[in-house]
Amino acid sequence: MAIVRLAESALESVLGGEQHKTVVASSKTSAKAPDVGGSQTVATQPGLLYIVFSLLALAAGFAGGLALQRHFHPGMTNLPVIPAGFGIFGVLYVLAQAIERILQPVSWFGGGFLGGLKGGSTKTTLAKEHQNAVVQALRRPGNSDDAQHAADSQHEIDQYKANLTATSFGVAALLAMLVSGYSGLFLLSAVGLHIAGWLDLLVTGLAIAGGTKPLHDAISSLSSSSNSKSSGLSV
Repeated sequence: MAIVRLAESALESVLGGEQHKTVVASSKTSAKAPDVGGSQTVATQPGLLYIVFSLLALAAGFAGGLALQRHFHPGMTNLPVIPAGFGIFGVLYVLAQAIERILQPVSWFGGGFLGGLKGGSTKTTLAKEHQNAVVQALRRPGNSDDAQHAADSQHEIDQYKANLTATSFGVAALLAMLVSGYSGLFLLSAVGLHIAGWLDLLVTGLAIAGGTKPLHDAISSLSSSSNSKSSGLSV
């Protein structure tokens, strides 16, 4: 997911490749040591507060987008016409890219602004903490406490990334649904599938929030399905 990848450079932007490999190896070694305390499992799920925030942002975007849709495009009318040679994917791709750029600053605080992290609340703080832990572990490779500190700091970065995934998706969906409801740009209607307006708004917002690659795959699949139905009717 392209939006989610905004958080992936938290460690690499500070550490070199060799140092990164070394700390990963040190972390794995530390995790196997039975006499080392602390966190041993890399977080893969966002914190509860970040999940709630994402759902609330999504709900707010859906409510706002639905209100805009009913005001500017009642009954799914007055929808924009995509010019020939510039398909719906091009329009939604530009929109997804614009939202990604808007959300880029969020990557620096979006995974820690609700708390839940011991090392700090920003990506820069966590990256610096991890760098210091790596340097200390490299200086004293046989020290289990240093190795555990490096592993714990990596755990904090992974937790930040997981939190940021939820935050970014929720905010991206909010923005996408507001823009879609105002502009009348609906994914399913644009490819010839006419369904309830609220469902089209929801699908469009989620597709754009998912990033450019899933969006491309979805549009390709929908376009193929629409073309197949048209061919069947013409026969």
